[in-house]
Amino acid sequence: LHVAYHGADTPRISPASATPMYHCGVEDLAEDLSALRAAFGGATQAEPLCVLPNGRSFGMRISGIDLSVPLTPAQATACVHSFYHHRLLCISNQDPDRVTKPVFERFSNYFGAPVPHPSIATRCPGFPALQIQTNLVGQRGNKLGRPVGDLARSFHADIDYETQPITATMMHCIAAPRDAVGATEVCDLLSATVELPAVLREQALRIRVQRRPRAWFA
Repeated sequence: LHVAYHGADTPRISPASATPMYHCGVEDLAEDLSALRAAFGGATQAEPLCVLPNGRSFGMRISGIDLSVPLTPAQATACVHSFYHHRLLCISNQDPDRVTKPVFERFSNYFGAPVPHPSIATRCPGFPALQIQTNLVGQRGNKLGRPVGDLARSFHADIDYETQPITATMMHCIAAPRDAVGATEVCDLLSATVELPAVLREQALRIRVQRRPRAWFA
């Protein structure tokens, strides 16, 4: 599921303005964990997903919160702020029987307006904003007769070619492989951009790409 935030106060993530705020260190985790516990309760836990050699961290794993119930304004704010601080959230131990499709879509609205994926064939029946990604043919609503997960095996950025790029990609994991084969990998492109030599960064910012839609998206 993809969301785009259209509000006037949309946080703008750019290398020029976001370097101090979005390069979080491990010490920043304590501040965000304090805000999460104030909103959700003392049982909430958080840890960095990746700690870099320079002491900065990327991503946050949160446990001890239940997304199957509507969030209060304070809880929604704590989640959104944690996402913008750490750029990647993993909210663990959610019950798939309770976090249903409508519940997942409701949670996504705290981050922005859901944006239907351009691949009409992979949209979830009855929930056009949700897209099915699976290599389990004929299961979990996959009626295509082929693995859908193969569509995203190469490195890509999700729907960044629109006039209003998406704010976030959100995934609800129903089943995962037992080993690392087929695991989803994420790259911290903000840090990569900020840490480029100035000459290369200026060259990259001048690049323009023309998108050519593929026929199977229809």
